[in-house]
Amino acid sequence: MSNRATVGINDDYAVLSVGLYRFYYGYEITERKPDEDGDGGDWCFQVQVFDMPALTIPRRDLGGDKYSSPAELLLLGIGAWIGQTRGD
Repeated sequence: MSNRATVGINDDYAVLSVGLYRFYYGYEITERKPDEDGDGGDWCFQVQVFDMPALTIPRRDLGGDKYSSPAELLLLGIGAWIGQTRGD
């Protein structure tokens, strides 16, 4: 495992991986049952630690309505995660 950061950005997702952490913004299956769209998925920010989901925040709960690109929403999610881990 490397502490070197890797970044991937596309038009429908953004990911930052470093060490044990993976930060992701994109479309994820968040429910076992289909939702109104029929797939059970949602746009969300997700943190994984040791390849296990540690935090998932749906897009509607991220705030920042002026942001639309996956890279911007990834940064917004990382900021929310830092705030939660610090207790802010």
